[in-house]
Amino acid sequence: MVVDTKDVIAQAVYKLIFEKKVRKLTVKDIVEECNITRQAFYYHFSDIPDLLQWMLRQGGNEILSQCQEMESIEEQIKLFMSIAINATPVIKKGMSSNYSSDLARLLFENMKEILTHLISEKELFSDYSPGERELIIKYHF
Repeated sequence: MVVDTKDVIAQAVYKLIFEKKVRKLTVKDIVEECNITRQAFYYHFSDIPDLLQWMLRQGGNEILSQCQEMESIEEQIKLFMSIAINATPVIKKGMSSNYSSDLARLLFENMKEILTHLISEKELFSDYSPGERELIIKYHF
C-alpha cells in the first residue's frame, strides 16, 4: 500500500487542531504527530500556510468533483452552501489557532476560486465582460 505523505501530514494537522485543540500549531507538533522528520515536512510544504493552502485545495477539488456530477447550477450552489454550513464548526476551531489570519485568507481565496470555476463551467454571466463577472463574484463574497 502506497502512503501519501501529504495526506498523512494533513491528517495530523486536522487531528492537532480539531481533536487535540492545539492553539499554537508548529511544525514540531505536526512532525511528532505523524512520525516524520522536519526535512520530510519541508520536502512537501514550504511552511504551514502552504500546507493549509494544499488542504483547502484538496477539499475544493472534492467539492468541484461533486458539483460536476450535478446537472443544474441550483443543485451545485445548494451543495456548495451545504458543505460551507457543515464546515462551520471545523472552521471555527481552525480560526482559534495561531494561523487564523492565514486560514481566513485561504478560505476566502479557495471559495472564490470554486465559485469562479462553477460560473465559468456553466457559462453564467457570459453576457458580461470578465471585469464585470469578477465584480459580481466579489459582490457575492
